[in-house]
Amino acid sequence: MSPLQVALPVFGLSQCLIILIVLLRDCRRYSQARIFTLLLLCCPAYLIYPLVAGLSLPYRLGVESVRTALPGMVWLVSYSLFTERFKLKPWHWLIVAFTVTLPLIGGLLGGREAFRAEGRNLEMWLWWHIPQWTEVLLLSHACYLLLSRWRGDLVEARRSLRVLVVGMVVAYTATVVFVEQMLGNNSKVMDWRLFVVFDLLLVALNLVLLQWRHTELFVETDTRAPSLAGNTPPPVKAGLELVADNTAAVAQRSEEARAEDVARLTELMNAGAYRRHGLTIGELAEELDWQEYRLRRLINGQLGYRNFNDFLNQYRIAEAARRLRNPADSQLPVLTIALDTGYRSLSSFNKAFKEEFEQTPTSYRKAQADSPAECKTS
Repeated sequence: MSPLQVALPVFGLSQCLIILIVLLRDCRRYSQARIFTLLLLCCPAYLIYPLVAGLSLPYRLGVESVRTALPGMVWLVSYSLFTERFKLKPWHWLIVAFTVTLPLIGGLLGGREAFRAEGRNLEMWLWWHIPQWTEVLLLSHACYLLLSRWRGDLVEARRSLRVLVVGMVVAYTATVVFVEQMLGNNSKVMDWRLFVVFDLLLVALNLVLLQWRHTELFVETDTRAPSLAGNTPPPVKAGLELVADNTAAVAQRSEEARAEDVARLTELMNAGAYRRHGLTIGELAEELDWQEYRLRRLINGQLGYRNFNDFLNQYRIAEAARRLRNPADSQLPVLTIALDTGYRSLSSFNKAFKEEFEQTPTSYRKAQADSPAECKTS
């Protein structure tokens, strides 16, 4: 083994150690940091695997199992970072465990090469191919998260992470799944040169984590956008009162330009801009005659929203709740209210409404109808 073949894994391990040190300060407070740490623990197993290939079966399978968890952990990190109001649930771990457990059982029963040599195709599919295609689906879902919600992400650190790091990690891991696992460990395509790419990814990840404050990337578990939960959300025409909790800093500052920007944005939203189906941040910035980055910084930095859809939903849900409380609209279908306030479907409206009030729009309307009259008119 040449010195370069030893130096590449050692350099990669050093980068993992640096990232772990950066993340450990946030593990107690942020669930995303804990998941990210577990991903980093899978990387050393990938780096040292060629060094343990000649060891006895228990050691080799142990390292290989941790290494096999890498694609699933990439998916889970992407899901936790780029899904608003993320809540870690048991089924998330079950999916990752599925991709690890079946290949481990297959290895204990004889190993991939033995099964292939004996032509036991059914067992090959059960213990290896099905978990591998599950990994492909997980990585595809991670790519979807990266691409579909990139425009609406207001946090610059996460936008950088999407483009510069996670996208590269997903692409690289997908290559490993197809080339190394689909074609076999003996494929000539898989050699030590891939460790150069892997090490560069770790360096890029280090740069992003060191550049941005941890609060830019992570949020506390179950942290919500400015909430309207309660029986009497503010009316839509409340002007700055709708986002008062998030604009307290603006009220305290003497920077008139920013206050004017907030007032102008609020005026446009109160005029009904949020009711347009499929409204994007680019379209809203164009109507304000602003650069898109300016609007992003205003909504995120001054109003405290991390996602553009959360910003829109506060206005949409406020109007919907007002109309659901209004006796004059008691016979109006919930679907009509949903479409009038900017939602494309009843299901998306129900989901957003339940996240704010912890009950469906229909239940909310019924509860308001049964409440005292003063609650309905407040």
